[in-house]
Amino acid sequence: VAGVVVFNALKNKCFRIQLDLTDHAFWLGLNAFDICSGGRAFSASIQHYFRGIPYDRMVHLDASLFVDSCVFQGLPFDEKERFVFSGGALYKTLGDGEHTYYKIVEHILENHSDVKFLYAGSGDDSQMRILLQKHPGRAYMIAERPDFYQIMKRCTLYLNTYPMFGGLLMRYAALAGKLPITLKHNQDSDGILIAQNERKIEYDSYAELVQDVDELLNNDQYLHAREKLLDGAVMTEDCFERNIRLMIEEHRTEFLYKDIKPVDVSKFRQEYYERFSYDDIVRAIATLRNKALLFFFPEAFIYHFIIVMKERLRKSNDTI
Repeated sequence: VAGVVVFNALKNKCFRIQLDLTDHAFWLGLNAFDICSGGRAFSASIQHYFRGIPYDRMVHLDASLFVDSCVFQGLPFDEKERFVFSGGALYKTLGDGEHTYYKIVEHILENHSDVKFLYAGSGDDSQMRILLQKHPGRAYMIAERPDFYQIMKRCTLYLNTYPMFGGLLMRYAALAGKLPITLKHNQDSDGILIAQNERKIEYDSYAELVQDVDELLNNDQYLHAREKLLDGAVMTEDCFERNIRLMIEEHRTEFLYKDIKPVDVSKFRQEYYERFSYDDIVRAIATLRNKALLFFFPEAFIYHFIIVMKERLRKSNDTI
């Protein structure tokens, strides 16, 4: 919010550029920029048809990836073992009544005894705990780590979250030469990779996905042939730097959106609504940093205290 206020105050004082990093979700600051840069057609559609940004304030530029050169921190199992990697905020794996994401993981673990599963993330772990308890020594969960790219390079496959995809991790997987296996959810994940349809990483159904994953895990030659299709799937650093300069100096890029059409986001928005959690709102309000709000929201702080005590009690019981 503070950033939005500042950039609104800078109107007509300097040229303001926004990089639309969260192109699928709500954000503040519709008037806090002169041009808004998006990385895909889906982004452009949301910008124009839902945020009301005119075409002359929209530019197209995909993201370039920064790779942290931090030291690899190891794995919770033998590094020689094959594993499927996945990660992100856990809410991205919730929202569909069938718990499809967890069904995919279950299929992999039940049909490939030499493959482990590793998830890096945090949040509502209600379904993840069930998975971990059912597959001790096979399924693991760790906190988000700065060396996630090092983990990515060592995995056999990267499994994208569902129903909410992880766009940044899709790109990092492609950069590492690992297939970001993605179950399609309407048009949500379209255009994350360059020439995405040619990469053969998306599936229209659960059955289609698990059938191909079985083949990828059973046939190394088939796996490596598919990995080669990822060459050129992400923007190079040189191209990104060149276009950032163009954006700053000439307020344009080398790329143009073509035939922007409205996208159907009704299912996407409904799942957001169904994932809405009062607990999450309370956690955001009742923090030490926000202690000044105690006078205005005493019930939130009391409720948060109860949540924390219940979680500590559960963890204590799990340890016993």
